[in-house]
Parts: sequence; structure tokens; C-alpha cells
Amino acid sequence: MRISFCGGKKAKIRHNTRAFVSANVDKSRIKNNIIIINQTVPEAYEYVFGEARRQYSDKQKRKDRKIDNYYKHLFGNVSEKRQDEIQTNNNKQHSFYEYVVQIGDKDSAGILTNPENAQIVTECLQEYIENFQERNPNLYVFNAIIHLDETTPHLHLDFIPFSDDYKKGMSRQLSIAKALEAIGYDKNSDNAIRDFNANERKILREISEQHGLEIEKEEKSREVTFTPQQMRDGISEQYAELKKVEKILQEKKSSLQETEKSLQEKQSTLSEVTTTVTALQEREQKLQKTIDEDVEFIKSYTPSPTKKVKDFLGREKEVAKTVDELKDEKRIMTARELLAQREKIILQAKEEARLIVSSAETTAQKIISEAENSEPVLRAKAEAEQVIQSANAVLHEAEITRESADDYYKDRVALADEEAEERSRQLDEREAHINALSELSRPTSEYEERMQWLYGMSVRHKAEDLAEEVENELEEDLELDEEEIEVEVPDYYYGL
Repeated sequence: MRISFCGGKKAKIRHNTRAFVSANVDKSRIKNNIIIINQTVPEAYEYVFGEARRQYSDKQKRKDRKIDNYYKHLFGNVSEKRQDEIQTNNNKQHSFYEYVVQIGDKDSAGILTNPENAQIVTECLQEYIENFQERNPNLYVFNAIIHLDETTPHLHLDFIPFSDDYKKGMSRQLSIAKALEAIGYDKNSDNAIRDFNANERKILREISEQHGLEIEKEEKSREVTFTPQQMRDGISEQYAELKKVEKILQEKKSSLQETEKSLQEKQSTLSEVTTTVTALQEREQKLQKTIDEDVEFIKSYTPSPTKKVKDFLGREKEVAKTVDELKDEKRIMTARELLAQREKIILQAKEEARLIVSSAETTAQKIISEAENSEPVLRAKAEAEQVIQSANAVLHEAEITRESADDYYKDRVALADEEAEERSRQLDEREAHINALSELSRPTSEYEERMQWLYGMSVRHKAEDLAEEVENELEEDLELDEEEIEVEVPDYYYGL
């Protein structure tokens, strides 16, 4: 027997799960297939990278740096159907890897031709896949199925390689090279994959020999142990299978052509019916539009016969309009309709005028364009360009002169500002000096109040004495009316 451990860049999970059934599959034996694990690609990515993705996104402050879907982040918008196929991005990363593992062929281990060996091979494949994840912890197996519905038992093995402890980005990321390195293989990805394949074939050989199977010496041919005769037999078998598939495809193609012919006839009939229905619908729409226009026209000239009025309690009620009110309202409505028609005519006239002006502008633009490209205009433009260049040179020199004058003016202004500031400072110092002298020569307010109080003291004493004399006289003459008493007050008393 020979062993086969083949990895490829193309795979379809729906073929492994028999969601899609090829021509070489015996549908009656699909139920015998052994499903070890069966996850979808999105489920596997969430299981492997979900926690690392959440931890990374939670640390990001910018929304555009967050990762909502790691698969989409690596491979873009891939339809759900195509996600079960191997996708490759610009960094040459594969979304997953698939290996097809087989022991023997249809003669040495055929399910129908050699059922005893087929059973032993199936047990070997089961033992092999049971320990695969343990010895390859960084290759997450999300789909593993042993097919027993084809000629020879074989295993479809699909895994996602990952590595941890990344410093930049997510702590766990997709990488076949880093995954194999973490397991213990060479850092070079090509060497690592080669050594990985050799080691797995070695393990598969050991398991097969432990079950009593004789495995032939390997002769490399795309990592499969084929002899030249076996290669020829395999090609003949594949050619026969291909012929069968071509025959089935031809039959289906003939059937499809008949179906397409029938469908075209039905589509032709349907097209005629659709054309008729469309014509009827257009006619119905035109009639409905005419009816609506007539109704609106009638409404525009027909006032409502009633109106709403409020009674003394503020309640509204319908009352009939008078003949004069109806006439007036009809005149108003007629005038409004005439104005609307007038506006419509004006708009049409404006649109026609706009079209005429637009056409005239287009024609004028064309004439101008032709004139601009004529030889005299081009020559004049060239001469004008030379004049402009000369003028720009003169302007440049004038600009330099103006800048020099501006610099001189700024220097003079700055010097004048400094002199004015110094003059102002000297004046402020003189004014402060004068104010200080004035303060020293001026008597204080407290001194002035004290002098006034001393000056008025004698006057206050005299007034007090006079008031005491008057009070004594009043006490002696109690019968006199207080309001009739006249007291002569010295003139200086009022000055107090």
C-alpha cells in the first residue's frame, strides 16, 4: 500500500460535508461518512481569534482602528458561500489549509473491492486524526470528515494556523509560518511545511504498520507515494471518471438546451402579453389624467355652496352662501385660474427663452472658441504674453523698490514712535512732579473742617444763650399762645 498526504490551495467545505455532491459519490453511502468535527469558517474564526479581537478593539480609542470581523479584516467582503473555499489575500495568507489523507487505493483498500482492508484503513485514519490536534496545538482543526461514500476511504482535514504573543496588533493572529515555528519547526515557512508534511506522513506510516498494513517505500511525486505503474493506473482511472462526468454533462447540457428553448418560447409569449398590458396601462393612465384634469377644471370654477360660521357661543356650523357671495367667489376663482394660466404661459415663455439663450450661448461659445484658435488671435496672444512678461518684470522691480521704501518708512515710523514715547514719558514725570508739589502745598480737608469749627464756636455759644432766655420767658408766661409769641432773633443766628 502507499500513503497520500496532499495539501492544496483549493478546497470546498461544502464538498466535504456533502452539501454539494459530485458525480463520483454514492449517495446511498453518504450516511456512512464519519464526521469528527464540522464548524463553518466564520464559527472557527470567532472561536480562534474572537477573544484576541475583542481585547484589541476594547483598547482602541479610534473607531477606524477597531476590528469587528477578523476574517473580513484579512480577506475583505467575501460572500458566505465562498467563505468555505480557501481565500488568499495580498499578503499571501490563506484563510485555511486542507489536507487529503489516504491509505491505499481502490484495489488494496477499496470499500467495495476490499472491505476488510477498507475497515482497517478507516480505523487508522480515525486514530491519526484523534491525535492531530494534540501534537499540533497551533493548527486549529475546524473540519475533519472521513469519506466512505467514494471508492477508497480518505480523510479531509481542514485547519486554521495561528500564533500568539504578537506585540503589534492583535495578540493572536493568522500565520502558517509562526504556527509551525511555535510547534517546533523551522522559521523558514517552506522548510517548515516540508518538514511538517514529512513528519505527518511518518506518523501515518507508523499507525498503518501498527495495524498490520504494509506501506511501500516513498517515491516523491507531489508528496504522494506513487510508483510509475500506479501513476499510469491513477491517470487511467481519472480519465475514465472524467469521461463519465463529460457524458453526464453532455446529457445535462442537451436537457438544458431543450429547457432554454421552451423558456424562450414562454418568454416570447410573456413579452407579447407584457407589451399589451403595458399599452393598456398607459392608456388607462392617460384617461385617468384627463379625468383628473377635468375634475380640477370644474372645481376651479365651482365654489362651495356653503360656508362655516360661528354662533355667539363660538360653535361652528354650515350655512348656505348668498347669491352675491357665490358670484364674488366665482369671479375670484376665475381670476385665480386666469392668473395660473398666465403664470403657466410665462413659465413656458421663460423656458423657451432659456433654451434660445442656451443655444445662442453655445453658438457664441463655438464662435469664440474658433476665433480664439485662429492664427491672428494666437499671434496676438503670443505678443500679449510677451508684453505681460515685460510688465511683470517691471512690476517685480517696482515691488522690490516698494518693499525698500516700506522698510525705510517703517524704520522712520519706529524711530518717531520711540521719540514720542520718550517725550510722553518725560511729560508724565513733570506732571507727576507738579501734582506732588500741589499736594504738599494744599491744606488737608481735616484741617479746613477744624478751622471752620473753631471759627463758628463763638457764634454757636451766643445762639444757645439766646435760646435759653426765650425758653425762660415762655415758662414765666404760661397763658400766652405759643403761636403768637414773636421772638426777635439776631441776624447772625440764621447764618449758623
